Amino acid sequence: MAYIPKQDFMLCEPVITESAAVSSTDIQDTHQKFKVLDVGKGAWYDNVFVEPEVTVGDIVIVMKHADADTPRELEERGLYLIKATRVIAVEV
Repeated sequence: MAYIPKQDFMLCEPVITESAAVSSTDIQDTHQKFKVLDVGKGAWYDNVFVEPEVTVGDIVIVMKHADADTPRELEERGLYLIKATRVIAVEV
């Protein structure tokens, strides 16, 4: 089954930078690095339509606990839904 993020959500997978696996507890307790798999079209904020500033394939660092809204079904597949407004940096 495929999932398409809506509004300003991103569908992401964690980027593992160490040789050891990262547990879901570790992921939730630190700033996180993710690869963007898909991005919603944007959302309205104060009567202005704002498009996400990230694109598919970007490696992003998000704020702590940014993945808190991810449904368990996605989390079990290693996927996370994160609001694009929670991105604090894009790897260049």
